[in-house]
Amino acid sequence: MQCPKCNYLLSDFDTECPRCAKMPTPGESPQSISPPPTAGASSQDTPQVAVATPAPTSKNAVAGCIVLFIFGFILLSVVFNSAGRSGFNPLSANVVTMSEYNQIEYGMSYAQVVEIIGDPGEELSSNQMPGIRGYTPSITTVMYMWKNGGGANMNAMFQNDKLVQKAQFGLR
Repeated sequence: MQCPKCNYLLSDFDTECPRCAKMPTPGESPQSISPPPTAGASSQDTPQVAVATPAPTSKNAVAGCIVLFIFGFILLSVVFNSAGRSGFNPLSANVVTMSEYNQIEYGMSYAQVVEIIGDPGEELSSNQMPGIRGYTPSITTVMYMWKNGGGANMNAMFQNDKLVQKAQFGLR
């Protein structure tokens, strides 16, 4: 069927003309598509038929997809590169076990904990709070973390080289 206003070729599913937005009125008979003009026929005798063609792909959409792909690649590179520098390898074997965690006791030194685990871990934070001469000593607090490949980990906090806090997640 063709649009009665602009002769655009409509599909059976079109409820209005995509070109001029004219809605076919009920009872309008579909206009048939004429065969190509024969030799000697005038182009005025042949009705013009518009054929719908798909819209070209937007260059902005393609560029956006490329930028998104590059951004994702860079993000993954940074994550895995920084993970490699910290000594964490997501596919590595366990660094610390629940058995080792249970052997660690409050009051132990950092060196004793490293001896049990067999790995120095990663220093997460360090803080030194100066004391008041004659009243309180200065306090140095350091927090370490040991990570396993599956996300399981152990944290330990030392004050003046004595274990004061430990925590674990998912150790076996």
